Amino acid sequence: MLYGNQLQQAYSWLGATWTNLLNGSDLLRGNDIRRIQNGFGDSWTQMTNGRLMFYTNNNLLYDSISKTFGDTWAAVQDLNSLFREQQHNFWDPLDSIGKNWVSVTDLGRAWQSSFVQDTLDLTYLPKFPGSFGAGTNAITFLKIPDITEHVWWLEMPANNLTREAVDYLLYKLWKYYKDNAPTREMLFQAYAGSNMAPSGGTDNPFYIAITQAFTVATQTVTWQLSAEAAQTDAILPTLTNAVANSATEITLTFSEPVLTTHTGWTVAGVASTPTVDDVNGFSSTTIRLLLDAPIVNGESVTISYDAGPG
Repeated sequence: MLYGNQLQQAYSWLGATWTNLLNGSDLLRGNDIRRIQNGFGDSWTQMTNGRLMFYTNNNLLYDSISKTFGDTWAAVQDLNSLFREQQHNFWDPLDSIGKNWVSVTDLGRAWQSSFVQDTLDLTYLPKFPGSFGAGTNAITFLKIPDITEHVWWLEMPANNLTREAVDYLLYKLWKYYKDNAPTREMLFQAYAGSNMAPSGGTDNPFYIAITQAFTVATQTVTWQLSAEAAQTDAILPTLTNAVANSATEITLTFSEPVLTTHTGWTVAGVASTPTVDDVNGFSSTTIRLLLDAPIVNGESVTISYDAGPG
């Protein structure tokens, strides 16, 4: 119906109130969707199949996708080919798509971008967290159960993204959920194969629920992940300074950056409420706890940190 260059004018016909488009596979087929953004508007709420809607390798719409889709897509059920674009570095979804996607049932196949080789068929990605592929095409999935009880999947090519890009992307996702979720049940888990897990284990700098128990006199330290027993984790911290008699601070060092908002720390066993020194900033390998009362010899102290959303 609207093939090829006819789409140059289609945006003026479509308007901004499409709310029940069930199948756009033929409506917007072609290579000139670049100007249609003004026609879509911000009120698409029930597109059940976007497979071929934006299926074009010459589509530059991604650069302004936030203006195109808006922030109110609430029931997109199939995004398998919606973002099938090989030349776009699409790793900042909250800025680009908007912040109100609440019922995307399969996000894992929606992010095929230049980070993934053309030969990697994302149709057959596994449905549970894990790794797929190897080498430069290895992908790790991040499991994010959201407040609607749907599961979002995010594919991360392990070796094609910088750590900074991965950190920033996951931080923005975590921050959004932390600010908007009514419960604490969104447990983020990173799996083997990604830059997030340098030791090949289930290291996760976004949801750390760890407990450290030590005695001031001997500085013996034991760690236990609250959710898993007998866990070996490369980013668990060590004490970098002796916790001396009357100490008012405890410094912990991690082998990988600990991505926290510097909240969620508690210290039990002493009459003190800790604060966190933010001087090291986000993604630091050092966390320094400042105590409002000193620790004295012989006290048994437990330090806990829970940075889960909510």
